[in-house]
Amino acid sequence: MKQFFLSFSAPARLLLLLSAQLAAFPAVAQRLLTDHTYLATDSLVAPYATVYHMDWIAGSWTGSGLGGRSEEIWSDPVGESMMGMYRLVKGEKPVFYEMMTIRQHDSSLIMLIRHYQPDLTPMENADTVLKLPLIKYTKSEVYFSGITFWKTGKSSMRIFLAMRQPGGEYRETIFQYRKVKKKR
Repeated sequence: MKQFFLSFSAPARLLLLLSAQLAAFPAVAQRLLTDHTYLATDSLVAPYATVYHMDWIAGSWTGSGLGGRSEEIWSDPVGESMMGMYRLVKGEKPVFYEMMTIRQHDSSLIMLIRHYQPDLTPMENADTVLKLPLIKYTKSEVYFSGITFWKTGKSSMRIFLAMRQPGGEYRETIFQYRKVKKKR
């Protein structure tokens, strides 16, 4: 088989390899959910990535979203994972919290999320963890199933979240964040 492959010219070998790689990937691995988010399909072949591809989100972020003050804090990548916390505050009272991790999953990434009431009672049942596989990424954009992170500047980012509505359709919610400068 190797001898057969080597009998082709270098450009032909490259074309054969590319064709074989493209055939291994499904034609549709995700579908557009909102203007800026995608939903992973069962045929998704997640791209190779490590948590270091997302190290730019590490730090404290504050801004607007969901009609209140939104805050996210992300750890530096350590041990093939990043951990994050989210808090929504309206009228000086917390509405809910999230605990999040982005971790290695096979040779790609997955985002795991749990929601909590202000008294830390879980909002989902004990066995439910939202699992959002990585769909694609660039240096400044990261697309997980249903949520997209955009780096819009050195100290700013925008998050797009697809929220399912009672009728089954999805609505996009936008979070505008500025990185909080460390106090010395």
